[in-house]
Amino acid sequence: MRKQRVFPIVLMLLLVSTGVWAQVPTGAIVGTVLDPNGLAIHQAEVTLVRQGTAAEYKTTTSETGAFRFSSLPAGIYRVRITFTGFKVYEFSDIKLDAGTEYTLPPVRLELGDVTETVTVEAGATGVRTTDAQLTDTVEAQQIKYLPLGNRNPLTLLGLQATVNQNARTVTVIAGQRPSLSNVTMDGVNVQDNFIRANSLNFLPNLPLLSQVAEFTVTTSNQSLAQGFGASQVSMVTPSGGNDWQFEGFWFHRNNALAANSWFNNATGIEKPNLIFNQGGVNGGGPILTNKLLFYGYYELFRQRQQSAQNHVVLTQPARQGIFTYTATCTTSCPPGITNGQVLQQNIFDALAARGINLGIDPFIADILAMVPTEINNFRTGDSTASQLFNTAGFEFNKRANRTRDNYGFRVDYIPNTKHAIYG
Repeated sequence: MRKQRVFPIVLMLLLVSTGVWAQVPTGAIVGTVLDPNGLAIHQAEVTLVRQGTAAEYKTTTSETGAFRFSSLPAGIYRVRITFTGFKVYEFSDIKLDAGTEYTLPPVRLELGDVTETVTVEAGATGVRTTDAQLTDTVEAQQIKYLPLGNRNPLTLLGLQATVNQNARTVTVIAGQRPSLSNVTMDGVNVQDNFIRANSLNFLPNLPLLSQVAEFTVTTSNQSLAQGFGASQVSMVTPSGGNDWQFEGFWFHRNNALAANSWFNNATGIEKPNLIFNQGGVNGGGPILTNKLLFYGYYELFRQRQQSAQNHVVLTQPARQGIFTYTATCTTSCPPGITNGQVLQQNIFDALAARGINLGIDPFIADILAMVPTEINNFRTGDSTASQLFNTAGFEFNKRANRTRDNYGFRVDYIPNTKHAIYG
C-alpha cells in the first residue's frame, strides 16, 4: 500500500519539476572541433562541467565537428575536449549568462598525447554566431556593488543600450511600447498582465537584489523560445554552491539633521518625519555536495515617512451652503450693488424661494465633519489673507508609511549528469 501511495506522488512531483525546468531562462554553449588542417573531427568527446558544483554533461561532436550543450542554467563552466591521438583542450571560466548562447572559437586540436592538456582562458563574453539576437547582461558583481538606495534591480535596466527612461516617462526598450516587453523571473512572467502601461517600472512581486543573481536584456531579434514580447528582460534567482556563504546588511536613514521646508515654516508646520530601515540576510551552500544545493533570502523594508501636502478646503460659510463672490457688472449694476462688491448668497435659501427645500446631504455632511476646518495658507483656493471666499489651503504632514517582508529560497537538485531539477 505504501508503494502504491508513494508512486503517484513521485510522478506528480516529476511532472511539476519538468514543467518548471522547461521554463527556466536557460542558455547554451556551442562550438566546433577541427584537426590541424581545419577538417571537422567526428566523435570527439566533449565534457562540460559547471564550476563550483561539479555538475557534469557529456556529448560528442557531429560529422561537421559541431557540439552543443542546451538548457544550461546561468553560471561559470569549463569545457574539456578529448580525441585519441590529440592533446586535450580545456576552456575554463566560461561565463554563461541567463538566456544567452556562448559560442566558443573553433578549436584546432594539436597532435600529441592525451596526457598533454592545452588550457585556454575563455573570458567573460563570446561572439554569437548561431543567431542575430542583441543582448546585454547585468552581472552579479554589478547588482551587488553598484549603489542602489532602494535595492530594486530594475533600476539597473536604465544602464543598458537602447533603454530609455527619465523621471517623467515610463521605461521603454528600443522605442517600443512598454506592453511589448516581457519580464520573467526564472522563466515565469512576473508582470501585471492586465495593466501593462508601466510594465518595465513596476512588478507586482517587487523584486529586491537578494532575489536576482543577474538579468539579461534582449533588445532585438529575440528567440521564439523566449515567448511573448518583442524585447525580453530575463532575471534568474541565485543558487547555492559547494561552499556555505552568507551575507547580512542593514541600511538606516533619518532626517534628524535635515531642515524644514520654507513653506512648512511659513505655515507653522513641523518638519516631516523620516525613519527608514532596510536590512536582511541571504546565503546558501550544499546540503549534499554537488547534488543538492540551497539558497535562501530575507529582506525587510520599514519606512515611516511624512510629506508636506497642501489641500483645498472649504471656508466656514461655504460649509453652510453660503456662496461668496465678487459682483461683476458688465454694463450697470443692480440697485444697491457696486462693481467689485463682495456678496454672499445662501444657496439653500435661494432654492427655497423657488419652492425647492433642500439641506446638506447627510453623507456629504459626514465627510465634511472629517475635513479640518483650519485654514493656514492661501497658496491654493480662491481666498486671500484679506478676504475669505469659498476655498483656501490647509497644509499638513501626510503619512506615507510602508512595511514589506520579502523572503524565499531555491533548491538545485542534480541527481546525475543527465538530469537537473530547480525549484
